[in-house]
Amino acid sequence: MSEIINIAFCTDFSDLSKASLESIMFNTWDFRCNIHLIHFVEDENEAESKNSLDKLLSETKLIASEGQNILSKIFVKGDLDQMIDTLNNSNYQIIAIGMPFNASRGESSFISMLIERVNKDLTLIPQGHKIKIENRSTIVVDSENLDNLYLVSLFEEFYRFLHTKITIFLLSDVVLEKDVLEDFHEKIKGILPELNYRLINHDRSNCLENLKSEIEKDGTDYLIVFKNDYFENFMLKLIQNNNQNIKWNFSLYRSYSNPDIIENLKKGIAPYPKIELNYVNA
Repeated sequence: MSEIINIAFCTDFSDLSKASLESIMFNTWDFRCNIHLIHFVEDENEAESKNSLDKLLSETKLIASEGQNILSKIFVKGDLDQMIDTLNNSNYQIIAIGMPFNASRGESSFISMLIERVNKDLTLIPQGHKIKIENRSTIVVDSENLDNLYLVSLFEEFYRFLHTKITIFLLSDVVLEKDVLEDFHEKIKGILPELNYRLINHDRSNCLENLKSEIEKDGTDYLIVFKNDYFENFMLKLIQNNNQNIKWNFSLYRSYSNPDIIENLKKGIAPYPKIELNYVNA
């Protein structure tokens, strides 16, 4: 039987948040997972927040699949540091949150804070993200941090489940010659032997504009970046500029990485269970 994945979903009970939760429920339907609904009480009444969380918990349990276990937790005002500690030190593999268009400064600040302080995989699900069977993912990685791609191996079953067409956007100091790019292709195949992908290369000049262009042209549904990689800055800029009518329909996934995790993956030791379909190894 496949192992259980733990997901923390941060909710504010808005329509966007509920739509983002529906996306998570759909994408994890055939997987064994614990989904924790988490709410941070800011200015609203704590008792009302608890009632809203209990209601959301009951509603979500009604639509959960056999493999989805739904739980909840609430943090009161002043417990922000405790919430971050809980997210970092509990056995969550993924932290998820909805991302609104035209986010307020407070919303952008809160989400930017999560990106900077949470040492787990983090996904931002935007307003308007479509739930569908066939998906496109763009994985962006600096050529100097190619080993970050070992982290993708933890999600190969998930990509297959979503019938995902994958593009790897490789950043380098200069545009690589064909033979050098082929060497990188062979290295990537060594890291991800079971993954089918399209490899493209851009240099650092205007790379963010080139990435935006590729995303629009490809119709990307999921953009994957790595913590402490060059492209994490792209993620932060996108969030911080979100109140300037910049609309995007793809989910942003920031994969957490550190040298110890990657070295263990090279040895075949996973820091947490791979995401596998519910019937795998049953």
